[in-house]
Amino acid sequence: MEIADSTGDIEPTVEARSALAQAKLLLGEPATALAVAAVKHDPPYPTEEPALRLLEGLALLELHHVDKAVRAFSAAVTAADELLVLADSNVIALQARALALSGLVVATGNPARATNAAQAFTRACAVTRATGVVADIRRPCETIASHDQAGILADVRARLDGTSDVH
Repeated sequence: MEIADSTGDIEPTVEARSALAQAKLLLGEPATALAVAAVKHDPPYPTEEPALRLLEGLALLELHHVDKAVRAFSAAVTAADELLVLADSNVIALQARALALSGLVVATGNPARATNAAQAFTRACAVTRATGVVADIRRPCETIASHDQAGILADVRARLDGTSDVH
C-alpha cells in the first residue's frame, strides 16, 4: 500500500486499500479494516467504491455501529448502481450491491428489504456462478448473517447456495 501511495496512481492505491481492509476483516480486526476502507481519495476511484463502502459497512456492523453501517451499506448500493448504469453485468458491482442490501436487511431488521437482497443475489448469480466468484461473496455474506438474529436472510443465503426454488 505504501508503494502504491508513493506512486500517486489512484488505481493501485485504492485496490491495495480494499484488499488490506478485506484481509483485516478476515483476521477479525474490524477497527483496522474500517480505518483502511474509510480513507477517501481525491480523485475518487469509482470502480472500487462499492467494495470499499461495503467493507466499511461490514466493519461498522462488526463494531456494532449500526446507524453508521446503514449509511455505509446505502453508499455501497448507490455506488454499485452508478456502475451498473454503465455496465449492467459488472460482477463486482452486482456482488457489492447484493451484499450491501443484505447488510441493510440485518442492520435495519427490516424483513421487507430481504426480497430486494434475494433478487440482487439472483441477478449476480445469473451473471456468473463460477466457484471462485461465489466463494468471494460467501465469507462477507456469512459475516452479515452472523448478525441476523431473526433469520431474515434465510432465502438470501439459499439463493447464494443455489438451493432456492424462488427466482
